[in-house]
Amino acid sequence: MQKKNEAGVCPPVLRPPRTVRLQAVALLVCLLFCACGIDNYIYLYRVETYFNKPNSSNDFARNYCAFQTPDTENNNSAPGYFRGFEIYYRIYTSLSVLESEIYAINSYNEDDSTRAMAFSYLTGTYRYKRLAASGRLTDMPLIPAWGGPDRAAVVRIYHSDGSYRAGVRVYGIGPVFPEDGTLLADYGLPRRTVGGITRNTRDYEFHTAEISSGDDDVSWTAGTGTVDECYVQFYAVTYGYDDTFTNIYSELFDLGYITLNRDWDRDQSRSTDPH
Repeated sequence: MQKKNEAGVCPPVLRPPRTVRLQAVALLVCLLFCACGIDNYIYLYRVETYFNKPNSSNDFARNYCAFQTPDTENNNSAPGYFRGFEIYYRIYTSLSVLESEIYAINSYNEDDSTRAMAFSYLTGTYRYKRLAASGRLTDMPLIPAWGGPDRAAVVRIYHSDGSYRAGVRVYGIGPVFPEDGTLLADYGLPRRTVGGITRNTRDYEFHTAEISSGDDDVSWTAGTGTVDECYVQFYAVTYGYDDTFTNIYSELFDLGYITLNRDWDRDQSRSTDPH
């Protein structure tokens, strides 16, 4: 409460001029923004659209992942920082374990209070590994950005002839199916990352015979030393880096899982890798 003077009247409150007050507010806002790094905040738009989600499909025509790359949004919002798209995967021998972990990851990714840390949660807590390709074995990102319109990215992990041939490819968006569009890039055969290493050899391909309990890209819950069927879950992230060349990632996008079956492996012919 303001004190009254001897005459019982409250003296006028002296305030700084309006221009001084506005300058002070502007300075405070500027200091807060600079301190919080808001003036350098980089936002990468995540993938939002899939063309095919293969979950539980035993049809080779459907057993692939395909999504739309948000190139346009990211080129407009983060020019110079947006670099492209990465894909992360994990192999499961138990479908129930896969479904439980997908639920946990997706819940974390959609929660406003935790989604900023979803990528660390994916690669740290659940140990998802980076998908490589024989034509871009150690290059980052797996799918580079470009200056054109959005594209269709397709991942097939089976070796076979014709339209089911394994590969990581990018197309112009087709009228019906993603592979109806013009082929823009073929990055070669998908490659696993095991122990932080990836190579252009058979043991880094996605075959049931090459999957073992000691591989750090495998969630192994089978009771025997071999597995007849397993499931490869994929997530896509938009990738870039900031002014200090520190990697930055968008929120996650669930691409679904592809089923691997030992009998199917025997039936698949070896595709010739051009890389």
